[in-house]
Amino acid sequence: YPQLWGRDKKFDVMTWDQFELPKGQGTAQTVTYDLTQNPWKTLRDHVIRGQNLFPAVGFVHALWSGTSFMCNLEMLNFRIYTPLVISEIAKTVQMCLHKAGPNMELWDNDG
Repeated sequence: YPQLWGRDKKFDVMTWDQFELPKGQGTAQTVTYDLTQNPWKTLRDHVIRGQNLFPAVGFVHALWSGTSFMCNLEMLNFRIYTPLVISEIAKTVQMCLHKAGPNMELWDNDG
């Protein structure tokens, strides 16, 4: 296996008790992650091949928080069709949760 991280650098890794759900806004089920505040500023550390990508588990978290735990959520056939690149100047990541028949879709501002 390739050594991805040197042992001389420490990385912050959140544990379950540090997770705080972002607040949904309005009826559109918008989920916003503030990249300037803890714990979400650690999303800047998720860099793959030189690009800051929103982590796959973040999409699951957005779906989970967008439903506000109010319903039984069963995720089947979970797919990410396009990676979400976080720009260097972005201060927030905002996604909208849409119900599409029996399915849910998560979109960023770029569609």
